[in-house]
Amino acid sequence: MKSDGTGSPAVMISLEVITEGSTGGTNMPRIDTYNVSNSAAASRVTLSGLLGEGYKDRLDADILAHMKKEPENYFLKDYKGTLQEQTFYIENGELVIVFPKYSIAPGYVGSPEFRFNLKG
Repeated sequence: MKSDGTGSPAVMISLEVITEGSTGGTNMPRIDTYNVSNSAAASRVTLSGLLGEGYKDRLDADILAHMKKEPENYFLKDYKGTLQEQTFYIENGELVIVFPKYSIAPGYVGSPEFRFNLKG
């Protein structure tokens, strides 16, 4: 459990489930996240619902800027931006965007995560 609904943003529950598998000496974790608004009628939380319309361009630019700070750790040419069903969770008032292992970085990086403060 990444967020139990008592932090910021309020009433937000975030879960991360990691399923590990190994094939021929390397592991390939599968990361699933579940984000729910724990209000009178629970509902699924999406990036669009959390950040508002037009979030994608801003978020993609911020992620790319983070990647460019350490270009040796990322496949900059392979970054195509976030997906509509992008994996993410909330933890300690931060939005954490998660990418699958090998998708935008070498295996030694693991599953890249990018953190953004949601406070304010």
